[in-house]
Amino acid sequence: GRQVTITTYDSFVAQVRDGKIQPEDYDCLILDEAHTALSEKRAETIRKFEGALKLGFTATPAYSEKKKVGNILPDQIHSMTIREAVEEGLLCSFSAMVARTETDLSKVSLTSSGEYDEHQLAKAVNIASRNQAAVDLYKKTFAGETSVAYCVNIKHDEAVARTFNDKGVRAEVISGNTSRAEQKRIKKEFHEGKIKVLCNADILIPGFDEPRAGVCLNLRPTRSRVIAEQRGGRVL
Repeated sequence: GRQVTITTYDSFVAQVRDGKIQPEDYDCLILDEAHTALSEKRAETIRKFEGALKLGFTATPAYSEKKKVGNILPDQIHSMTIREAVEEGLLCSFSAMVARTETDLSKVSLTSSGEYDEHQLAKAVNIASRNQAAVDLYKKTFAGETSVAYCVNIKHDEAVARTFNDKGVRAEVISGNTSRAEQKRIKKEFHEGKIKVLCNADILIPGFDEPRAGVCLNLRPTRSRVIAEQRGGRVL
């Protein structure tokens, strides 16, 4: 019989700031994807709910060495490793492959968050030989599998998709520029297995759940364990 307020993190911060949500009115705060609550403003807002029971859920509790869910929720009730989840039948079994290329990332700058600069990274990895190597690996090892490819930006998406299509593997791009109607069509054809490789940058992230997806092609280097694990999680 209690009232429930469902909100995004950004709206949560704004409404508490503007007084539309009063912390003292709430007995319980449930944080889904709790690792995304670790920014300074979000963490500060959560701390204002001093009298509320706080429950957090996440598959990636350690965002970095300094940013961990334990910083805002110190008491861990339960944890499960990916291996344990596989053994319990909650995730499918998997194997991981590292495909080394000659790409040099030593000159790619890092942002204040410790991640690769997107523009410089795109120039370093969006090259014909590397894109072709991804296609060759797919055809040799995963031929026919429905796959999600993670790229740096839309230009990289398009280049990778074009290389796959040139080699007879149907691939499409889905991005923020794709209309809702087109996104619906693409996802439907991906679900039906008509599209074998779906290329994206930051669209098919937490919340994307397509059981048919069996291969994650991580073509965008990252220094974030959370990002890497969340990408892999789309096919688990």
